[in-house]
Amino acid sequence: WELQKEVDALKASFEKQLALAEEESQKKQQYGMVQELLGESNRLREELHNLRCLRQIRTEERGQKHHRLLRTKHLNERIQQELREKDLMVIDHNKLYTGLQRRLSQYSKLCDLITE
Repeated sequence: WELQKEVDALKASFEKQLALAEEESQKKQQYGMVQELLGESNRLREELHNLRCLRQIRTEERGQKHHRLLRTKHLNERIQQELREKDLMVIDHNKLYTGLQRRLSQYSKLCDLITE
């Protein structure tokens, strides 16, 4: 009878140790999963940070491109205005030149009449 008690006590102790070992194994497995998830979370956080930086860079590039485009348009408008002004100056000079040529021709004819 005492042997049976000892066997039962050993069985109970073994089952308790087995349960504790299984619980410890599950805890280790859960710890491993938690570590894996933390690593993945850190990797994703870093990737998100990099994407935000990239988005900021692209936004700044678009702003700079827009600014350059506006400056170029403004410069083009100024050049076009200057060209229109130069065209008007050329027209005025041509009118003046034509008038001077006409007066010179008249003066030349007058000189010819006087010298005859």
